[in-house]
Amino acid sequence: MSTISFLIDAVGQKTHAVVPIDEFERMTSVLEDRADSADAERILRQIADGGETVPAAVAHRLIDEN
Repeated sequence: MSTISFLIDAVGQKTHAVVPIDEFERMTSVLEDRADSADAERILRQIADGGETVPAAVAHRLIDEN
């Protein structure tokens, strides 16, 4: 069971949350996975809609040049 604490300002509003590191790491992992999935879905839609693609060999050369 995790314990989340809140920092409260002078008027009683929550301004920050203090989260145990294991909970923080779990949350960031889930958010990163969702972002990766959203990026993959966007790219696949672009390809399906006739978007421009680059052969892997060309992409690798461009990456290696930088």
